[in-house]
Amino acid sequence: MKPSTQDWFVARCHLRRLAGLAALAAGLALTVSLRGQVIIDLPELFLQPHMANQAFDVFIQNEGGPVEVTGIGFNIQVADGGPEAGGLIDGPAIMLVDVITGTIFESNNNGVSGTGSILPQVYERGTMTVRPAPGENESVVVIGTGRWKIARVTLDTTGFDSGTYALTLNTLNSPTKFTMPDADDMIPILIEGSVTVVPEPGGWALGTGMMLLGYAGVRAARGHRRSGNQTG
Repeated sequence: MKPSTQDWFVARCHLRRLAGLAALAAGLALTVSLRGQVIIDLPELFLQPHMANQAFDVFIQNEGGPVEVTGIGFNIQVADGGPEAGGLIDGPAIMLVDVITGTIFESNNNGVSGTGSILPQVYERGTMTVRPAPGENESVVVIGTGRWKIARVTLDTTGFDSGTYALTLNTLNSPTKFTMPDADDMIPILIEGSVTVVPEPGGWALGTGMMLLGYAGVRAARGHRRSGNQTG
């Protein structure tokens, strides 16, 4: 049987995730640079079907020394961006991305920026630190060693009964990145995750019940035929 486009894309997603983890392992084996070793490893989510407002948090892991940043450009995408982006895979929509509440930028930001929902499956959101007054030093946020929240993403699975879809920060719009005091961009190691829409238990139960009824019917028919053969 020829695999579907979605099956092929999910398989490629897993391979790219493994490649990202391999790159991470290789990077951690090297001497950590002055800017640290920062990774964003997206989760493998399991969501309910036909439901909006399903949120999860995204974290950055710094395995090195402190890193100073002046902003974030957070880009996230489901699958290949969907038909609206010229892709082939229609997947759950991204409703909202919050890069301020509860994140490293909560106490130092100049408000939200970015387009927001570019397409149903492609979203951009960002913020910058507060601009310094003339003569003052650059205002920065320090990403210390450890794990820090950088965003909260809300998804909508309305219209989807089941399926697994890639989740990536390396999007058609741009990769997720941080701006630095020296005006350079820092792109962390970005490891893909996935979104799996899990069928309702009732759907499984109905399917299983139908299978059992079918099996019982076959057994009854076979028993009737055996009985008829013995009588004759």
